Amino acid sequence: MDRQSKNPTVIIISGLPATGKSRIGKRISSGFRLPLISKDPFKEAGFDCLGIGDREWSRKLSALAKESLFYVMNQLLLSGNSLIIDCNFKSEDIEKIKALLSENNAGAIQIHCRSDKKIIRERYVKRMNTPGKRHPGHVDKEYLPELDKLLADGEDKILPLSKNILFHNATDESTEAILKKLEKMI
Repeated sequence: MDRQSKNPTVIIISGLPATGKSRIGKRISSGFRLPLISKDPFKEAGFDCLGIGDREWSRKLSALAKESLFYVMNQLLLSGNSLIIDCNFKSEDIEKIKALLSENNAGAIQIHCRSDKKIIRERYVKRMNTPGKRHPGHVDKEYLPELDKLLADGEDKILPLSKNILFHNATDESTEAILKKLEKMI
């Protein structure tokens, strides 16, 4: 991708926990040689520096991590760089993301990761119970009832972050197909 002749593009990876956001983000980053900015490393650095707490503490560090992600996103866009962001974005994030895109004259492609509710829960529980798979600060066991409620309520909403939306189901659509679609869009 010739970053000098085009406006920067942000590939926004969204979806519920355990839908494969990080996995596809890493593949896209490697395939397109774009920086991947994920919320979790910021959050985990917060746990390491400030300590692990309860679910409320995890929410606070999540908010801080998201603001850090937005800061890095803005800095990369200001320098004309395209990038990938990965987070389980919420509706309250829409205006912030759209403002950053607009202020930096950047385009956006959204990849919404999803899967069958049962598979999402199974993947989440497997990840939760695999030692070393996740930082303990995420307090995944405390979050599980919230995830169950989201799944029961059908809360896998597609946030209107871009007109260009691709859907990725880690259980039945190959990542290679998404990479090919992205190549045509960028």
